[in-house]
Amino acid sequence: MKILTVYLAYLWVGFLHAFFIGASFYMCFGKKLIQWKFWQVALLFFPMLLFFEVYWIPMFNYLELELFIQSSEVHEYFGIDGKTNLINTLRPRLFNWIFLIIQATFAVWVGKKLFNRNLRK
Repeated sequence: MKILTVYLAYLWVGFLHAFFIGASFYMCFGKKLIQWKFWQVALLFFPMLLFFEVYWIPMFNYLELELFIQSSEVHEYFGIDGKTNLINTLRPRLFNWIFLIIQATFAVWVGKKLFNRNLRK
């Protein structure tokens, strides 16, 4: 169950980032972005989402902050122990890149939906 919670927390934060970027950029620049193709806007959002994905890693390292987890179930699943600093292990991998594409798509969808809803009012 704790493994599922780890993945759900990651997905939750990722979709919150996507919602924030989609809503913010379409509310500020919607008249311009609505003229662009879907993939162009998604490509614009991709580096921003990547930034949200990794900005905290160098910041935590610079501040010498460490993150540990004490669950033996999580240790076994991810092949770590209680003394492993998670900051050093949480780097973008294949799933993260795939999820970034999903996030960018979600951000464009949310942004367009909110922008079009506000146009009707």
